Amino acid sequence: MASRTLCRTADYKLYESVMDIIVKANHKEFEEAKGDMCKALEELMADVIEERVAEATKEAGERAMAQGMAQGMAQGMAQGMAQGVEQGEKNKTI
Repeated sequence: MASRTLCRTADYKLYESVMDIIVKANHKEFEEAKGDMCKALEELMADVIEERVAEATKEAGERAMAQGMAQGMAQGMAQGMAQGVEQGEKNKTI
């Protein structure tokens, strides 16, 4: 809830810039504390994390679907060509 309110404020870009600087300046400390992230911060960021996970899942699904379709088409074309050649060979012998 609080993060949604913050995101709607005009100061969000400033807040985001300051937090980026803080995290980058203290990267080692944040890496060490990553496993011990406080529950309040996790709850505060839950909606943002859920949105990013949903977005990443959707994008991954779309990429997988496109790859699957491309592979299926390639295999179908290869099989069709092979059957065409086979049929052509049969027709030559008749």
